[in-house]
Amino acid sequence: MTERTFAVWVEPIAARQRSDDAKVLEFARSLPEAAWATPGGLDGWTCKDVMAHIGYGNDQLYQQLLRQVIAGGKIDTAIFRDVDTDAENAAGVEDRRGLSPEEVIDEFEEAGEEVLDLLAQLTDDHEHLRQEDPPFILKGFMDLIDKESHSIEHLKQLRQATEGCDE
Repeated sequence: MTERTFAVWVEPIAARQRSDDAKVLEFARSLPEAAWATPGGLDGWTCKDVMAHIGYGNDQLYQQLLRQVIAGGKIDTAIFRDVDTDAENAAGVEDRRGLSPEEVIDEFEEAGEEVLDLLAQLTDDHEHLRQEDPPFILKGFMDLIDKESHSIEHLKQLRQATEGCDE
């Protein structure tokens, strides 16, 4: 595990990211091979598909935004407006159907590490980053991300879907 330091305002967000990722990884690594083919609680998706989605779905938008902030340029909020979430999620899952469970777990872990690397680059000055055109307030966005744990919501689905699967 890489040692990182975070701006004071970022530390709670990074701590939640680490904690949520650890929970998902512990669960995913504990699943027996047969469980990965179990319907995952989303129409047509297996548990492996759900894991592939949370590891590399349209959630890469978070990384895209953080990269823009760190680069110091104008934040392009069109990345949120112009996305067809359902279509991108479906395409991302389809692209990963050939991966093994271990590979989708690795992708999830790599994506989490990338988020932590990006969060570690945010400074105290970023806490007050706001732009008018288009309107964007980083702290408000980060607070929203911190409140909604996308991976934990899907972890709940995975747990429910695999209840009773033999280890």
